[in-house]
Amino acid sequence: MLCLRSETHPGWIDVAVTHPDEILIDHAHCEKKAAAFA
Repeated sequence: MLCLRSETHPGWIDVAVTHPDEILIDHAHCEKKAAAFA
C-alpha cells in the first residue's frame, strides 16, 4: 500500500488511459532524475 497523503482524483485514470504516452514520458523523466541522484 502506498499510504498517499491525499486522495487521487478519480478522473486521473481517464487521462492515463487516453494519453498513455504522456504518462510514460513523465515516468521516464522521473526515473532519469532519480538515477542521477542514486
